Amino acid sequence: MGVPQKEQASVTEPQKSVTARVLTPEQQRTLIAALSPFAGQKVRVDTVLGSNDDRLALAKDFVEIFRAAKWDVDPISPLQVAYKKPPIGLEPTINQAGSVPPAFPTLVDTLAALGLGTNTGFADKKIPVGIIDMRIGVPASPTEK
Repeated sequence: MGVPQKEQASVTEPQKSVTARVLTPEQQRTLIAALSPFAGQKVRVDTVLGSNDDRLALAKDFVEIFRAAKWDVDPISPLQVAYKKPPIGLEPTINQAGSVPPAFPTLVDTLAALGLGTNTGFADKKIPVGIIDMRIGVPASPTEK
């Protein structure tokens, strides 16, 4: 699915894997449409402890997108987390000890198609099996907020 160039103008450079500052209505609709077939998928949304207003707003946007797609959003989302090594940009993450949730590749691919990710999923053994952890990380470069 092609994304019009003007829709990508509101996000930071995807090839640097940095966090978008705002999701356009079109990006929100596209994510909801892509994720809705996976209703009931367990998900939580995290951001870096001490996050600025931009990252918190983006985390809240994702909570609303997942709810609109009828996903099972952890009630404490968005949670601010103290990471040893903070995530960079958007990092959809799962525990690979179990089977990969069917929704995970769709989430990763849709983020990449929208210019919001690098078509890469992440793994962390600390995440409960079957849950997708959508991490809203820090910018890739110090020149960004």
